[in-house]
Amino acid sequence: MITGHFTLPKYGNAVLLALTLPLLYVISRYNYNLFHSLADGASIVIAATVFTIIWNGRHLVDNDYFLYVGIAFLFFAFWDLLHLLGNKNMGVFPEYGNLGPALYIVSRYVLSISLLIAPRFIHRKLNSSVMFALYSLVTLFILLSIFQWHTFPVCFVEGVGLTSFKIVSDYLICLILTGAIGLLLINRRSFDSRVLRLLVASIGLSIATGLAFTLYKDPFDITNAVGHFFQIASFLLVYLALIETSLTKPQDVLYRKLKQSEKALADSLQQVDSANAVLKKEIADRKQAEQALQESEKKYRDLSIVDDLTQIYNSRYFYQQLRAEIDRVNRYGHPLTLLLLDLDDFKVFNDAYGHVEGDQVLLRVGQVIKRWLRHTDSAYRYGGEEFTILLPMTSSADGVVTAERIRTAFRKEIFTPESGKQVRMTLSIGLAQYRPREELKTFVHRVDQLMYQGKKSGKDRVCSES
Repeated sequence: MITGHFTLPKYGNAVLLALTLPLLYVISRYNYNLFHSLADGASIVIAATVFTIIWNGRHLVDNDYFLYVGIAFLFFAFWDLLHLLGNKNMGVFPEYGNLGPALYIVSRYVLSISLLIAPRFIHRKLNSSVMFALYSLVTLFILLSIFQWHTFPVCFVEGVGLTSFKIVSDYLICLILTGAIGLLLINRRSFDSRVLRLLVASIGLSIATGLAFTLYKDPFDITNAVGHFFQIASFLLVYLALIETSLTKPQDVLYRKLKQSEKALADSLQQVDSANAVLKKEIADRKQAEQALQESEKKYRDLSIVDDLTQIYNSRYFYQQLRAEIDRVNRYGHPLTLLLLDLDDFKVFNDAYGHVEGDQVLLRVGQVIKRWLRHTDSAYRYGGEEFTILLPMTSSADGVVTAERIRTAFRKEIFTPESGKQVRMTLSIGLAQYRPREELKTFVHRVDQLMYQGKKSGKDRVCSES
């Protein structure tokens, strides 16, 4: 059950990691190929997601270190995917033998060298087109050296183990990553302190990954598994530093300098107001500065309460408005109805067609909802594929009418995630009317349960208490 701010544990990520690692260890003992696929798959998904978030927010990024890292992570994800497919027993490149170690080394070189270069763009503008071209050319050259020219050094020999090139490369990569940590610390004032700590810790775990991978003699022994556990932990920290922070506190990653500039501007205005309020020119300057500050604050306020993808309000603003509406209901006795909408089988759609197409579905949900709302109603992206709608001055029976209109309209929407293929999606909707003096948490829980009741009853339906 989704309960918004009420179930976010302080150490939720640590608990999740503590529960996941033992399970992955058991999997590694019984089916190493599955374990290896899960470990590398997690790294690939996180790296690709970092690129997606930062690339889509590149116009807001004021520290091009993150833009460079985002582009580098896209190419790392490509090489890590090839590494996953190239391991023996995967059967993807049988004529090339065990390509896993060689492709792993390439992915590690791409990651480490990129992290070493990225600090150069903390105070410089990055030409993303040039970077894409350079990375693409290097990628093409290495692909040809492995698959066409067969000139890439051998990294693993069956029955013998790792080659000298593989071992030396791992140590060299660890040295490069150490340099990347040093450059981050030198430029630490350019980063939010939490983001900096997570990035440094992530690179440190990546160094541990490389050291572990110098010790195995067989790609399926315990030392190799330990290296993958370090890799999982490293990319979990990448997730926390760049994905979670970008979504929950974008001002700490995407436009940190703007936040600092606003604070500096506010401090300057206070000094001008107290010391020079009597002079006309300074009064005019103050008015101009105040107007600029108000525009900045409005922009920041809009960014903090509106979901960037769907352009409807976010869950933080939902709880503010819900409390205000409940206070109004308790004061005047008017009815208030809450709708909770959830996309049916959205994970299946995402897994089949990817997050970019999934985003299009979420965007369309927001558009359909806004078409059927009155000016007094308000809609919110509650989390993931869930949405909420507040209907003031509306009974539960009237809320059912609105919910059915939205559900029916969305069911008619057609998506084309692949050429020549049409897909329709559906919504399950729960709704309830507020009871006098009811706790906010209890009210949301009731509606949440009604939505899940609709899911259990076959999906694509509206479920209310009446």
